[in-house]
Amino acid sequence: MKTQRSGHCYPDSAAEGVSMTVAAVRSTLLRYRLVRADAGYGAFFSYSGDRDRRLLPRLQRAIEKQSRPWYSPPRVRIFLDYSGITVGPRLRAKIEAGLARSRWLVVIASPEARRSPWVDREIDWWLTHRSVDTLLLVVSDGALVWDERRGDWDPDRSTALPPRLLGAFPDEPVWKTIPWHDPGRDPDIDSAAISIAAVVRGMREDDLKSEGLRDTRRNLRWARAVALMLAALLVAAGVIARIAVAQKNTADEQARIASTRLMASVADSHGATDTRAALLLAVAAYRTSPDPNTLAALYRANLASPTLVRSVTTPAPITQLETSADGRTAVAGLGDGQLVAWTATDPTLAPITSLTPPLSSIAVSDDATVIAATAGTHLRLWRKTGGPLDLAVPDGLTPQSVTVLPSGTAVAVQATTAPASGALLLYDSGSGRLQGRFATDALIAQAGVPGLGVRSVLPISDDDLLLLDHAYWVRIRVRDGSVEDTGIGELPDLADGLIGRPSGNGELYSASNNGGTVDIYRLHGPKRFPADDIAATLSAVTPATGVEPPAVLDRNGTTAALLAPDGSIYLAPIAAAATPRPAAVRLTGAQIRSGDLIRFLGDTGHRVIAATADHLILWDTDQIDRLSVTTAAAIPQVCNACPRPTLQISPTDTEVVVSSGVDNGQAPDSTDIDREENAKYRFTVVRPLPPSRGDGRSVPADGMPAWPDPAHPVLLTHQRAQPDSPTPPLAVLAAASPDTVLSGAWSGPDPATVLSLDANGTLSAQNTSTGAITAQRTAPAPATGYGPVVSNHRFAAYLSGRGVTIVDSATLGVAAQLDGRDVTALAYAGPQLLIHRGSDLEVWTDNGSTRLRTLTGIGPSGHWESLAADDAGTTVAYLDDAGSIILDDLRTGTTLATIPGGPAAAGMTGLAMSHNGKHLLTATGSWRAPEGTLTDHDIAPDTLVRTACDRAGTDLTPQEWHDLVGIRRPPTASCP
Repeated sequence: MKTQRSGHCYPDSAAEGVSMTVAAVRSTLLRYRLVRADAGYGAFFSYSGDRDRRLLPRLQRAIEKQSRPWYSPPRVRIFLDYSGITVGPRLRAKIEAGLARSRWLVVIASPEARRSPWVDREIDWWLTHRSVDTLLLVVSDGALVWDERRGDWDPDRSTALPPRLLGAFPDEPVWKTIPWHDPGRDPDIDSAAISIAAVVRGMREDDLKSEGLRDTRRNLRWARAVALMLAALLVAAGVIARIAVAQKNTADEQARIASTRLMASVADSHGATDTRAALLLAVAAYRTSPDPNTLAALYRANLASPTLVRSVTTPAPITQLETSADGRTAVAGLGDGQLVAWTATDPTLAPITSLTPPLSSIAVSDDATVIAATAGTHLRLWRKTGGPLDLAVPDGLTPQSVTVLPSGTAVAVQATTAPASGALLLYDSGSGRLQGRFATDALIAQAGVPGLGVRSVLPISDDDLLLLDHAYWVRIRVRDGSVEDTGIGELPDLADGLIGRPSGNGELYSASNNGGTVDIYRLHGPKRFPADDIAATLSAVTPATGVEPPAVLDRNGTTAALLAPDGSIYLAPIAAAATPRPAAVRLTGAQIRSGDLIRFLGDTGHRVIAATADHLILWDTDQIDRLSVTTAAAIPQVCNACPRPTLQISPTDTEVVVSSGVDNGQAPDSTDIDREENAKYRFTVVRPLPPSRGDGRSVPADGMPAWPDPAHPVLLTHQRAQPDSPTPPLAVLAAASPDTVLSGAWSGPDPATVLSLDANGTLSAQNTSTGAITAQRTAPAPATGYGPVVSNHRFAAYLSGRGVTIVDSATLGVAAQLDGRDVTALAYAGPQLLIHRGSDLEVWTDNGSTRLRTLTGIGPSGHWESLAADDAGTTVAYLDDAGSIILDDLRTGTTLATIPGGPAAAGMTGLAMSHNGKHLLTATGSWRAPEGTLTDHDIAPDTLVRTACDRAGTDLTPQEWHDLVGIRRPPTASCP
């Protein structure tokens, strides 16, 4: 229900109780002076019409905000029905209450007010209880016309006059007109507000304006003070916040550094015992804080246990392990009954089948296309082309072990019956049909002495099986179980736990005396070693004592794998006792707990797979480390006293030129034999980068190579040899000085020009297409006959009799001459010149004008050793006396890595780093040797992370992380 008044809607509801409650609360607060007493209203606005209703609140606010301090209540309050009347019944009583509490009545005259009975009632109440002297007129629309003749309003022309005002004024009043209904005009609200407020307060308008100005100024002063105070508080809060943020950042940084140091330290401590954990923790440290220290930890983890190839995690602990003879596949039986296959080059596992655990035996064909497994009374066959097939076991028999013939055509199963007799079952792999059943006791008895039972069944070929007792063996035909041969092997009478599996060819058996020597015994012929009656004349020797029996022999019987007490594995060559043999190789990086879970992969004796818990680990003794790829290559080396081979990488890092680094000039060989022999090793090779992408192409000449054009290398030489290909890999140009050997060649800013220096100090510029000399200058002669000369295209540097001479490649002029005392190596690192002096590495600007810094204890110790750096000036590499590559951070001097080499590498290895710093190349050769090695070390940080994650297999589980580190894992501390 709503009541209409003058175009306004007043809700009629039960909310009168709310107003009574508010009044009660206000009375209570007044007693405690918590609110000011109600001073009534200065004026009551009487109006009608929607148009006035929209603008009168603006007039109300303009009056109430005038002339007061900002913290004080209004000096004049205006009663407006929308703000002065609460919700509830008795509208007329509330309006009359508002009129009673007001000192002035302001009538907003308009045609709507003229027609409104409510306006007339409010005027009537006012004239009855107040005086016309306290009534103000404000015209918002229409007109008011005073008739002087009548002394009253003109009722016809006063279109805005409420009827009750006729005859109310004794003389003409003053009224205010606000033309806010005129289109296009903005009503002057402030002027009307000042006029009404001045009358209500009994002040002149000018005085009210002055008071407002004073109040405004006072308020502005307060506002400025408050603003200054707030600004000061804001500045203080900002300073405090910045200090807090800085302290938090410092604390976070210190915590991050501490956590990364912990990760790196734990990674270092696990490099030899758990390489997987070391790799993953080093990745976590580097990704959390990529700095030289964590990068060094990442290098160390990637270089730790260098023969460890990779590991893979299985869904459950491993209980059985076998490998295929072709060296491609390992098959693991798991504690939950699963069988999984692992191709050593694949980081993932392939599920095969599953049986009810526990598994008792598994076997694999030579190519892993047929796999057999037993579990309890269950016997299952898996075929690559036919899938799984369950084999029926005769009643009363329990499978003990299973063997697959090399081709996978048949499966042999050793089974037992109660109480102790046994049977040999032969199944066809294609159909699963039982082909034969033989009593093993009867077969062993044919050896001449009653046997104690078959210990193992070994497939010699698709035609023969070898049945082994403790000391006797029987060889039978697969097709009919007939005995082909029997004999007493050279087997010791030892307990089961001390005797290992035979070699894959069935010739050798091992036993252990729990010392560093493991005796190897013969089984049957053909014998490759001289036999002595039942004597253990063969052995495998390790430096460890207390190796765990039994030893595992490779398929050819040349290498034994022995489990050391610390969980590492020794690969020891098998040889007669008095025969010299290579030292055993120790495989680290995992803690293997059982020799029964060690197997050779393939027949080389170099690759080993072992299992520990739920991890399979592969080692390869042919692997240098996980970052390097070695390629056999012909490395030119024309004399025993010549410098190291020279490697020059193309500006695009896509090719490398391998040369002898020597220009022999036209000096004749001492004999025709020398001439003919040396011609075999006078060549220069261009290979792709990385070298594993393909073989290189060569030209039959040695000399000084350079890369003036990234796509077309040039070789300066004195030899008259012609390229042996119509499209040689590099252009061969005659040296500028016909009678003087070259000391070096390099490229300058012009891609059509190659620059060179000869032993007399003559600097030459030659056209790469014609070989024509375009410029020559004279500079100090090199200190040695063959340089070296280093360059970054803009400048070249070499050691002369006057010191370190720096040449401007654009003008061939000498740009600088530096002290040459104790200088052993030079290199350019992009815009920086590196000078190794004594035991320090000096870093200069490329033109030698300024020494930027000196790093102590860095660089090679010998004379004119190899020194290489990247163009970004971040990494430097050099060879130490042992032939190892030392990698240092060029900005801080931090040693990043030591990549092991060898004695041969110490004297005959050339070193180069790609311009982008991702590849470190070494070329190792020897005088008149037919083959050398070219090794690519991929040292890019992203490669280190990718390699570590790939070779580790799966990431650390939360439990593994907690057990290893014991701190919260940072979000980035994992493989990407």
